Amino acid sequence: MPTIYNTSNAALQYNEDNDMVGYIVNDTSVTGIKFLTEAPLTRQLHANELSALYFLSNDTSFGGFVQYTYYDSDGNTPMQTNVNLTSLLKYHNAIPVNWIGADPTAVKMRVRLIRNTSVAITEERYFILNNTGCETNQLTWLNKLGGFDSWVFTGGLETTITQSKENEIEYPFNTNFFTPYAITSYRSINSSKQLKIAHRCENNETAEWLKTELINAAEVYIVEDEIYKPVLIQNAQINYSSYQKNFIVSFNLKFAYPINIQTR
Repeated sequence: MPTIYNTSNAALQYNEDNDMVGYIVNDTSVTGIKFLTEAPLTRQLHANELSALYFLSNDTSFGGFVQYTYYDSDGNTPMQTNVNLTSLLKYHNAIPVNWIGADPTAVKMRVRLIRNTSVAITEERYFILNNTGCETNQLTWLNKLGGFDSWVFTGGLETTITQSKENEIEYPFNTNFFTPYAITSYRSINSSKQLKIAHRCENNETAEWLKTELINAAEVYIVEDEIYKPVLIQNAQINYSSYQKNFIVSFNLKFAYPINIQTR
C-alpha cells in the first residue's frame, strides 16, 4: 500500500483550508486522535491481508510507538509488541496492520499509538482474524480522509477477460514446405479483465461502509501477485440473507489486463 505522499485525490485531505482537527498526532496532551479511516472500529482482517492504518502528524520529531496487542479465543493476551515510530513524515504516515509475526493462538488484535509517556493518544482499532480458505481478492482504496483502506473479499463469482485487436499482420516468411502459405496473426492492443466479487458481512454497518467507500473512492486497486492494479468499480449492491443472518455486498470490477503477445 502507498506510504509516502503529500497530496492526493481525497475529498477531505489535509490542506490549508482543512486542518483536520482531531486527526493530528503530535506531542501535545490531546488524546483520542483518529486514524484516517471511517471503517468500523472492529473489523475483520484476513490472514493474508496486508493492510495499514494511516495518520497525520505535523511533528516529525514526535516520540512514541505503535502498540499491537493480541488476544486468544479466551480473551487472554499471549503477546504484545511495541514498535517505535521513527522518521515520521509531514504529514501522511502509515503503520502496517497484518498477522505476520503474530502469536499463533491470536484471533484478535488491538492497534493504537502510545506517547513516550505511556499515554494512549489515538482511538483503539480492533481486528478479528478471518482465515477462510476461499478464493480471495484484496482491494485497496483511497478514502475521503486521505488514508488507504483495504478489504479481502472471499467470494470470487465470475471472471471475464476481453481483448480488442488491430489489423491483421502478415509475417515475411511462409510455413509448410509442401504447400507454402503466409503466416498471419493479430496483435492485441487492448485487453481488460472483469471480476464479480462478493463478501458476507456480519452486519449491515460493514456492508454499507464497503459499498459507500468503494463507490465514492477516487482510487481503487486490486492486489494481484503483490502488484497494485487500478480498477473501475461498477454495480455495487447489498443483499440480506435471512437464513444465514448476514449481508452480502458485491461489486463488478474492470481493470487493464496485460497479455503477452509473442511475435515471430
